[in-house]
Amino acid sequence: SIDASISIVKETLSNVDFPWRIIKNKVNKGIAFSYNEALSIAKGDYVSLLDEDDYYDPDKLLRQTCFLDDNPNYVAVGGKVIVVDENENVISTNRYACLDKNMIKATLLFENCFCNGEVMFRKSVIDAEGIKYKEYGFGLDDMGFWMKLSKKGDIYYLKDHLYYHRIHGDNYTSFCRKQEKENRKDTYKRIMTESLRDSELMLSDRTISIITEVLTEDKKRMKLDVKESKVLIEAYNEIINNARRKGISYVKEIEAYFDRKITK
Repeated sequence: SIDASISIVKETLSNVDFPWRIIKNKVNKGIAFSYNEALSIAKGDYVSLLDEDDYYDPDKLLRQTCFLDDNPNYVAVGGKVIVVDENENVISTNRYACLDKNMIKATLLFENCFCNGEVMFRKSVIDAEGIKYKEYGFGLDDMGFWMKLSKKGDIYYLKDHLYYHRIHGDNYTSFCRKQEKENRKDTYKRIMTESLRDSELMLSDRTISIITEVLTEDKKRMKLDVKESKVLIEAYNEIINNARRKGISYVKEIEAYFDRKITK
């Protein structure tokens, strides 16, 4: 960072009563590198990241720690997100509200349903599975991380608002959506392609191509028009047939995901 972030963090942490450490790169090596460097040094059982201008609800860490303590079969836990602007005005409060564990798995096959700092996850799982952030760039470095983690276990979604995601013109992600639109679009498509090839569905290249061409980022949480729906139905049929043949536990949730997308 080229601003006063380090000084601000030091001042903020000077009054806390838990151990803390600041890691400063000599040169800017990118977001993914910094995430992975922090994760390699972290010694706790659980990890929760906090991105740029976002902030936690005061109870977030306690609520998620208690959940993971009480539910050892879950690899991570998220929570509802409130989106605010630079003046704390609420923009939206309904980002992917109330997904269950199977709907999370189904959704993460095709798109990211988490803000990066919203989630707390088990460090032992990412260490054992070798899951790391990848330097995709264009504000998409966390997308592949959550897609990979969802394939290694269940993720829970707490029903309370625990995370505040700030959007304004100076955000890196906001900048990329406006100024790097085509690069971000191509990167989004590449991440989705990697996720689908890494899934249990054993999809053909044609089906993966159809999905990545139709289910673009700007179609997230939107219903497709009739023309787009007709194109997607071919891919949908292969996905569902393969999922049933493989005995995947979240077939109904995949069907529900497409029901929300396809106009019949």
